[in-house]
Amino acid sequence: DSIMATDARLTLQLGPGVQARQAYKSSPECANLGVMEPDEQGEVSFIVGHIEREKTYEFLCEVVAPPREVGSLDVIFARLHYRVPGEADELVEQEVCLSVDYVTAQQAESTQVDVELERDFREVTIVRLTEDLNAAERRGDHTQAMHVLHDLVDHCEKNDNTGLQRRFETLMRTLDTQGRLSQETLNACLVASTTVKSDTAEPLYEVHL
Repeated sequence: DSIMATDARLTLQLGPGVQARQAYKSSPECANLGVMEPDEQGEVSFIVGHIEREKTYEFLCEVVAPPREVGSLDVIFARLHYRVPGEADELVEQEVCLSVDYVTAQQAESTQVDVELERDFREVTIVRLTEDLNAAERRGDHTQAMHVLHDLVDHCEKNDNTGLQRRFETLMRTLDTQGRLSQETLNACLVASTTVKSDTAEPLYEVHL
């Protein structure tokens, strides 16, 4: 059976003073989950559903940590609840605490960028921009749609996504000559932007800031 867990739900408890921003799903497919809206307990929940073997389930969450002196701060406490088939329907829970370090300006200069995380954010940004393109065309705002297409081409180039880059460049020429984009074309672009390679990975889930 390819299903290793069911009824999975990811819950994030934000730390003191931490502000929620945008949330994305970056694997096994890309999706824009919108702005996170914590409840009265400061929690945000995502329904994961079934978890399949040999797939990575990854969520990217943008948060703003409060200003403070040099030190460490727990920004998110993440809990994953799920049921294991064949285990008497037992509810299992995994927990992880995510912290950030506040450093001096000199120390920040030597901080290395997480290349994989940076790539993931570029990919989910393409999804968000493609949704913005759809929205602009539905409004009939073709000028804004062209601006979004320029941003999409730039993001695809930075992400070395030649296939999508060429697709969006073709849309730019179509919009320039015909003055509009068909809904069928827009839907196809949205589907293409949400498709990413799935990798075999050991962790059951990851939560990135």
